[in-house]
Amino acid sequence: MATKGGPPPQRPRKKRLTRREEAIARSVVKHPNDSLSDHGDRAGYSGDTKQVIASNAWKALEKPHVKERIRQLMERHKDTSLEGLHKTLAAGLKAEEVKFFAHEGRVKDKRVTVDHGTRHRYLETALEMHGALDKDKGGNVTNNFFTKDAMEAFVDAFKNKGAAAAQAPQIPEPPPDPPAAPPEADGHGS
Repeated sequence: MATKGGPPPQRPRKKRLTRREEAIARSVVKHPNDSLSDHGDRAGYSGDTKQVIASNAWKALEKPHVKERIRQLMERHKDTSLEGLHKTLAAGLKAEEVKFFAHEGRVKDKRVTVDHGTRHRYLETALEMHGALDKDKGGNVTNNFFTKDAMEAFVDAFKNKGAAAAQAPQIPEPPPDPPAAPPEADGHGS
């Protein structure tokens, strides 16, 4: 339907992925631990060196419509869907490490402590995968805008963490040090 005095309003078009963009999106989801040059090579990006291929792959992965396609592909798999990542995230947010204390080659004590580093990496990875965090080539966070789904997953995990902590078995405190022995009499009648 045309309006008076001008052309009809147009709906914004969805950007279509090229064959290479679709291939690199699928590669990233199927082989998340591979390098950029491996993804670029697999998707058909050309270059004289691995660095050039990786650079071309990076440029493709920075495009919003390619990021959106990766999110769509991730949602199709139970392990990488928001629900699957939520389960993994919940487990990762409970990460603990065992510290052993030894004396003269024998373990004398052990303590279970919170593994903050692992918990942070789980959270950061999940948020990054769903577009809530972006990083540049140097690994620096370039924005920190939470998507609605990512924020809800974070809030749910945080709430579940609090509930889990209340139900977690408590580690007993170590016994207090014995009281100091009374000073020995030195024979001066003090």
